[in-house]
Amino acid sequence: MKPQQVDILISGGGLIGLTLAIGLQRLTNYSIGIIEPKTFIAHSSPYSGRSIGLSSGGWHILQRLRIADELQVNPIKRVEITRQHQWGRATIDAKEEGVESLGVVLETNQFAQQLYEQCFSSTHQEKLKTNGVVIEENVTSFSGYSINKIEFSPQTAQVSLQALDQSTLTVDAKLLIIAEGAESPTRNLLKIAAQKHSYQAAALTGQCIITHPTAAALERFTDQGPLALLPLETPTRSDQPTRYALVWVGLPETLNAFQKLSAKKQCRMLEEQWGYRFAVHEILPLTQYPLQRVIAEETIRPRVLLLGNAARSLHPVAAQGYNLALRDVDTLISELLSHHELAHTENDPGNYEMLSRIQQQRKTDQQRVVQFIDTLLTGFSNAESGLPKSLSAFAAPSLTLFDIVSPLKRGVARFAMGGGYA
Repeated sequence: MKPQQVDILISGGGLIGLTLAIGLQRLTNYSIGIIEPKTFIAHSSPYSGRSIGLSSGGWHILQRLRIADELQVNPIKRVEITRQHQWGRATIDAKEEGVESLGVVLETNQFAQQLYEQCFSSTHQEKLKTNGVVIEENVTSFSGYSINKIEFSPQTAQVSLQALDQSTLTVDAKLLIIAEGAESPTRNLLKIAAQKHSYQAAALTGQCIITHPTAAALERFTDQGPLALLPLETPTRSDQPTRYALVWVGLPETLNAFQKLSAKKQCRMLEEQWGYRFAVHEILPLTQYPLQRVIAEETIRPRVLLLGNAARSLHPVAAQGYNLALRDVDTLISELLSHHELAHTENDPGNYEMLSRIQQQRKTDQQRVVQFIDTLLTGFSNAESGLPKSLSAFAAPSLTLFDIVSPLKRGVARFAMGGGYA
């Protein structure tokens, strides 16, 4: 059978894969293929209970990619950071920073569904309810297929796909983008090594109903590990119960014990973690998953680019993972557009010089984010959470200093909002 031809083949139909596909659809003329080994996001719930804190910079990228207007989000107007059992508090306020919001919060399953609906027409969606190949305009979907072999020529990556029923087909692509999870099978197939660091910790994610007077986003460094609450809605009154996303990092046994408590005791314990500063009315079903840092030793090869968790999977303490990957996507699309404008010969999205240029442009930002996360973990975490406590004695005074010293506060705020990225 003759191989199918696409310009760009994306392996992974998750958040980054779909975000990239939509951006390419709307801003370029490239033909695109998307591989998803199971079924596409709309027909599964891999992100149950999770939410994303999207920085102001990340939101502006979604606006540039023409994705933001159709999304349902809640703005973050204020962030409060505290350390359990110690005095001091850091705050970042949108008004003080001269911005409309510091970022937005999205429910991950809902976000995935919205990306899916933007990427595929209603007719395309109906066909994707079963495994198979769906071709529509410049997007070809390979639902229920996985990559089992890749061969390279100077012009293409020849990708062999296998379906759940063992049938096979071949796709020739000028550029293969691996946008899979942290344990990326295609990265492993290409024998691209990855540095892995286990945090000996897990993340507990879900939602809760609380009453908070400012409806701020809250970050608390507890004895058990970092605990974050992100507002999923904006209350009309200060005493109105509000739905928040919850992310709590700690030892698996500690989080398991919390999940076994009665609903009433869970609420009381969460209030205790925050020093009884607000009331917790209800905690909705929670999901737990292990945490590790995974960083690929190579992110480009001839005809290959790694993005998202396949390139680097990070600790959720600063909500930087998807935001960082979004900046990678933005740079890639910008370079593809520039390359197309400058090309005097056939436009090649897999041009290795261009891929090398992208890698170099993104290197500093990627390193800074990893260092920023490590600094937060080292400075404010507790050994009981499986993480170092070496600087925790300085946590409280440093939080107060952060709140007093305007240039320091503004610099960190700008970084967290994605402002360090041009």
